[in-house]
Amino acid sequence: MFNNLFDQKPSFITSGVTVLLGLALVLFPELSGKIFCSLLGACLLLFAILNLWTYVQNKNKQGIGVKSALVTTVISAFLAIICFTKAYIVLSFLPFVLGILLVAVSAVKIPFIISCIKNSVPGSGLFIASALVPLILGIIMLFNPFGVTRTVIMFFGVSLIINGIIDFSGAYYYKSSK
Repeated sequence: MFNNLFDQKPSFITSGVTVLLGLALVLFPELSGKIFCSLLGACLLLFAILNLWTYVQNKNKQGIGVKSALVTTVISAFLAIICFTKAYIVLSFLPFVLGILLVAVSAVKIPFIISCIKNSVPGSGLFIASALVPLILGIIMLFNPFGVTRTVIMFFGVSLIINGIIDFSGAYYYKSSK
């Protein structure tokens, strides 16, 4: 099951989507932050409703699972309200989360990069750069996570654009080497 996860070939579609997402973050950082918080709030609210449903269905039963469903409902609903009403609080943690995401994106690419180097695929330097650039940007964000959120959103957008362009170039070289 997981063998295919690490055996993926570069894709023009994912590269294009990455560039488009990056452009949206660069051009509309405030709106992107609000959309992010709204989506997160909606997911938390849905999670609260599902846990409330679980509690109502099982409230006559004994066990910690029933009580934890109620506690989870209250916590999830509270966090959803914060996302909807105080987005700036959520967005203050966004740089840290985005830094972790960039480091994770780089880590996922390592097996593919090793494969490209072992097989002497032309343009392997682009693949290496597509892992190192987000890694470096992610580490920078992790060291200063509570800076200006707007700048970090735009910074993340720029890194997505760069990463998408590098991936696009890598996909081109990969396809032309076959």
